[in-house]
Amino acid sequence: MQPIYDFVEKAEENDQPFFVWYGVFLPHAPHDAPQRLFDKYKDIAPNEPTAWYWANVEWLDEGCGQLVDYLKKKNLYENTIFVFTSDNGWVPHPKTRNQFIRSKMGPYEAGIRTPMFITHEGEIESRRDTETLASNIDIAPTILRACGIEPPKTMSGLDLRDPAALEKRNRVFVDVYEHNGNLDRRDDLEDGLMAHVVIHGWDKLVALPENGGAIRSRQIPLSDRDELYYDLKSDPDDRNDLASENAEKVEQLSDMIDTWMKATPKMNSK
Repeated sequence: MQPIYDFVEKAEENDQPFFVWYGVFLPHAPHDAPQRLFDKYKDIAPNEPTAWYWANVEWLDEGCGQLVDYLKKKNLYENTIFVFTSDNGWVPHPKTRNQFIRSKMGPYEAGIRTPMFITHEGEIESRRDTETLASNIDIAPTILRACGIEPPKTMSGLDLRDPAALEKRNRVFVDVYEHNGNLDRRDDLEDGLMAHVVIHGWDKLVALPENGGAIRSRQIPLSDRDELYYDLKSDPDDRNDLASENAEKVEQLSDMIDTWMKATPKMNSK
């Protein structure tokens, strides 16, 4: 944590505000947390790999706690906005440590429905929301608006401090790509694409592009269909594909993805 402490102290010396992006490797594999943390979970976790994963999560929590304690000690905590998020979820393989099942690099809820929270002492009311849809594209606009800066129009994200705006949008889009992208083809949005996802209210559609076979080749069992529909209200772990009996819903959600993609500006590779 010392490089972060040094950075904050330098900002203080120069009477400047500071922005810290703390890109933590934890709780990524290898799951090798201290034995003391594993011992807390070994008898309550469903299996040993999960106990090690939970131990890594707490190890991450300890690091974040050190940062909070430091800012409190420096009397900076109340004037600091915290944003916590994750790039993907992880379900530990029940038999193999450091491996995952049905989560990371797939369109499953366990992989894409990740924790996110914002704290700002005295400014943001503490509450938990498990229904309103949010997206990582909302983070930058939220920070900018919290600092009194209007985001550029190219940022389509919303202010996460505004529940009414989030509820009005009521949908988010997700793209699932191969783990390692080809930088020479970064202007091709189809390169490495494995699935489009839209979640509208409680409705979820997974649409596989023409190269959708790539997602199956990674032993991620979806189905033989090109579109899969789930009712997340009754099926939060997206296990029961209802596409065959909800053709109208599938078409409606597919149109949303098409409209979204047409509105997405092409990346400039220059």
